[in-house]
Amino acid sequence: MFFVAKTASKKMAGQRASNKSTSMLKSYTLEINSLFRCTMRNLTLKWVMIILIAVKSHLVYAADACETPPLLVGSSSLKVWLWDVYDVELKTTDGAYQRGIYPLQLEVTYKRAFSKKDLLSETQKQWQRFDLDAQQEQRWLQELNVFWPDISKQDRLRFQICADQTSQFFYNDRAIGRIEDPMFGDYFSLIWLDLDGPFPDMTRELIAQN
Repeated sequence: MFFVAKTASKKMAGQRASNKSTSMLKSYTLEINSLFRCTMRNLTLKWVMIILIAVKSHLVYAADACETPPLLVGSSSLKVWLWDVYDVELKTTDGAYQRGIYPLQLEVTYKRAFSKKDLLSETQKQWQRFDLDAQQEQRWLQELNVFWPDISKQDRLRFQICADQTSQFFYNDRAIGRIEDPMFGDYFSLIWLDLDGPFPDMTRELIAQN
């Protein structure tokens, strides 16, 4: 009997020790989980704040760097034979055009439908007038191909050179793409603003040169 009682007592002591260990393990696990959740919550909040600050800073910078020019310099229309092709207008900060002074905005309102392929082909054709590096030209065309849309009648494509000389495109007032190369804006705008181009009368009207 004594042996049985002693054995039972040892079992009960072992159970109590096991229960105590299990209880302590659960307690430690809860503490660790609580600490982990608290740490992750703090880290998440920290990174959310960092991201929000970064986004806000970028938006403020973008707004400052790419302020929409308010004053109309001139407007014109392109007509080829009997077909109306597009209307175009030029805006700058002070209502005057001088090459290399930004921000600058050109907005084209199309009177006919054009595929993206047509737009890229015509852009490349117009760039042949300038002494552009062929690889550079292809890089720009590839970038435009990413975000330029097909055009329907009455669609508007707006091009803007920002104060930092990056270029932005808007399709019916919706931002669609950006090109960082500071050389791009000058050569793209010259398609319309170069007096030695194929439509000098249109260019003179755009830049208000009598």
